[in-house]
Amino acid sequence: MHDGVALETLGTPTATICTEGFKVAGEAQARALGMPGYPLVIIGHPLTTMPVDEVERQATRAWAQVEVILLGR
Repeated sequence: MHDGVALETLGTPTATICTEGFKVAGEAQARALGMPGYPLVIIGHPLTTMPVDEVERQATRAWAQVEVILLGR
């Protein structure tokens, strides 16, 4: 979160990806860093026990969200 918010503050668009297990913490960090509503790309949790094909699906969905955040598509 810190890196993403810092880069955004400098004018560099960012997309931060986190798992469902860290969503609330990520949102709290964004608020604490002065960027409430900072967009997060949320993926399933935990990744370590997820089957590879599900990780690939998560990555594909995340990429689509990253593209929207960074390119406005």
